[in-house]
Amino acid sequence: MDIDSGDNSVTTFIPQQLENEVNSDILVGQMTDEQIADELPVFKPLTQKQLISSQNESSYARISVPPHRYTPLKNHWMELYQPIVEHMKLQIRFNPKKRAIELRVSFK
Repeated sequence: MDIDSGDNSVTTFIPQQLENEVNSDILVGQMTDEQIADELPVFKPLTQKQLISSQNESSYARISVPPHRYTPLKNHWMELYQPIVEHMKLQIRFNPKKRAIELRVSFK
């Protein structure tokens, strides 16, 4: 900001970098689908060796459940279970010893 001492008025100053960011955001909204597709990253497909090694690894996640959430979890288990198994193709179980929900990738 520049302060003009003559009449005590305040003038705003926008740095060039900020002005470029604002203009680039406006241009992104005006891009066509082809231009956006050109900007997306391109990933190489997995090789057969990488695919097999990733299938042999058991990828899993463990989510701890606080004690006050056991009853709601028990009451709504099927509502949670069905979409996870059917749509996400994951295996799920509740492990009472560790007090956690365990999710594992299913390759079947």
